[in-house]
Amino acid sequence: MLPVFALAALVSASPCLAQAQPSARTPAPSGSAAPSAKTSEGLASISRITALVHDDSIVVRYSSTSKTRNLILYRGTAPFSDTRSLIGAAIVSVFRDIDGSFIDYPVPGLEYYYAIIDEELLKSGDLGFQAGANATANPVSIPAGAFRIGLPAVSPMSRSTPLPYLQFTTSVDSGLPLPESSVQDLKPRPVSPETRKSMDTITGGFESVRRTPPRPAILGAETKPGLLGEEYTLALIIDQSFRKGDWAACVDQIESFLSLHRTPETTARAHFYLGQAYLFTGQKEASFFEFLQVQDSYYADCQPWVEYLLTDLHD
Repeated sequence: MLPVFALAALVSASPCLAQAQPSARTPAPSGSAAPSAKTSEGLASISRITALVHDDSIVVRYSSTSKTRNLILYRGTAPFSDTRSLIGAAIVSVFRDIDGSFIDYPVPGLEYYYAIIDEELLKSGDLGFQAGANATANPVSIPAGAFRIGLPAVSPMSRSTPLPYLQFTTSVDSGLPLPESSVQDLKPRPVSPETRKSMDTITGGFESVRRTPPRPAILGAETKPGLLGEEYTLALIIDQSFRKGDWAACVDQIESFLSLHRTPETTARAHFYLGQAYLFTGQKEASFFEFLQVQDSYYADCQPWVEYLLTDLHD
């Protein structure tokens, strides 16, 4: 497992990520010499990256040494300085250079930084971000409320009127008033001494129930070789924080990881690890609900944790 972080959140139909598409603009004219990101032999080297606002979009311009390599365009709300900065970033697109520019349509009102790397660098982990070369040095932001040229307009009346709420007080067949409900609110009552004695006898054997939490568990998906994208990122979080028992950092990193749209499979595994991290940071109720969310996907793995938390929370 590589001791670095990389994030590959593919753009999907999430409200947090807008569409992006290559532009038909010509490459920016070359000016004075600018730094370039060092890459391995044969990989694309990116230099002179810039990001400028145009109407309701952001145009990212750059210079690449190859038009046959797959490039990854990242967008984040913090500068790209090392691989850890990818935890809160998202992949806008995986593409090949056409004209040295790319048009992105992010959510207005936020400041964004951009970075471009060769796709092959995700496998080595040596991303080598350099401001002004393959990562922007200054943030750009689309003004809040900007008219979205790149996205279809939605009519304010597009939402259908909900069905009326019906409450029947008379019979549909006869028109007579319906009788009041016979269901009564149940109130607690003290049990008899005999009942209490029987309950103590039944629950007396529960003292052997596990009182210490299960050992931290890692699913098999995070140990497979050759992981890429969001699976690679989750595996690195597990390797860097989870395995070391740094539970506070693990909570922060997984919560940040889940703040972006993920596949259902990766999301389920992340919640499984988050439930464990919550438990070991003392957030037992939050831990319990994390395991409940993924019990259908990982029943056998979640059951020891659920049983322990039920006993612990009951006490």
